Amino acid sequence: MIADVWDEINALVILSVEPVASASLFESAKMFWLQELPLDTYRPLASTFFIVFAKLTNGSFIFLRYLNAAFILGAAALFSSVLNQQGEDDGGRNGGSKDNRKARALAFYTIFLFSSSALITAGWFANIFDASCLFFIALAAKSYNSKNYVAYGISMVLAIYCKEAYVLAIPFFFLSISQAKNTNIKEIAMVSLAIIAFSAIYWIARQSVSPLGSDADIYGFSASNFLSPNLSFLSGFRFQFGKFTASSPPLWIGMIGLIASIAGLKSKARKITMVVIYLMSAIIYWGMFGFQGENIVTSQNFVARLYLIPFVLCLFLICKEGNKPTIFIVALLSTWGMAATYKDHETFQNSYLEIYNLASETEEQVIVHYPEKPLIDSNRKLLIGEYPNAPIRINPRTGEIEHL
Repeated sequence: MIADVWDEINALVILSVEPVASASLFESAKMFWLQELPLDTYRPLASTFFIVFAKLTNGSFIFLRYLNAAFILGAAALFSSVLNQQGEDDGGRNGGSKDNRKARALAFYTIFLFSSSALITAGWFANIFDASCLFFIALAAKSYNSKNYVAYGISMVLAIYCKEAYVLAIPFFFLSISQAKNTNIKEIAMVSLAIIAFSAIYWIARQSVSPLGSDADIYGFSASNFLSPNLSFLSGFRFQFGKFTASSPPLWIGMIGLIASIAGLKSKARKITMVVIYLMSAIIYWGMFGFQGENIVTSQNFVARLYLIPFVLCLFLICKEGNKPTIFIVALLSTWGMAATYKDHETFQNSYLEIYNLASETEEQVIVHYPEKPLIDSNRKLLIGEYPNAPIRINPRTGEIEHL
């Protein structure tokens, strides 16, 4: 909780400019739902969470991060509860004894919360989209497991309007439905049709904001930019970071960990489900990953947020029926990634905090050379972008603020 950084700054700037600055809570939320703001995404429910709580707290980035943390804690508790309950429902065949079921639920809870994806999501409120989407997916899982199919459907609809990544839950729930006993097929079918209808409405609305695959879409889907980003994505999945190169040992360690996590599952159905989640994630996040190398102050610092939903869904499958060595390997690699992410995110925030302090000590506008993330912050009298002659610049490799 050192300083607001990157997209957090841009989000908070929105609060101080019109038409949002003078708008009421309802009017502000309506702008996101009716696409009245020049944004490149359409995630109205998650955006509503942001704007409402941001206005209520006068733009406190700390409180907004706590909101993300609350979503994360809620999702962890819900999934852990489902994991324990499913072990009881199947007579202990996969979960074993009562103590073993609780141990697996605790393992899930602990590995999840001490992961790079959970850390960066709770420590960067701009990831409200993934945090809220995952929470509603977890609520849907809990509702489905309790055979409350209406609540399951409502939860999934809410997830839809938080982020496009809700689609990653489709193979997860398909597995649950296909293996469930005493299921009301008619009710499930009706709820599924409703989910499909609301999903279609969402995608139609999204198309008017940023057509899928267009230049306006944050998901580029460029055929020339497929292999390297997805190699980075897959090899970094167990760490949930990309701070390595295509020729460094972590790539091979990550790929071995990925294969081991699939091989460690007992049932063929769950292995297939996990592979489908991997492949769907690679397509959904096409071009958004890359090898970070040794750079710290870069967009790849936040890449763990993209792993959040697929990582948690796969972790659930692993903790449900994976063998103990597999769970241990996943825990080890995930904790390694979390430690590296924590250190880099701390350095990242301190870099921006130093710039903020410099801006507060002068009446003149502070100009910083850092082309990767332009910023115009009139509140802080701060201008960041491609200004090669600026007296101040950020060293992306070390995070140091250099004075020329």
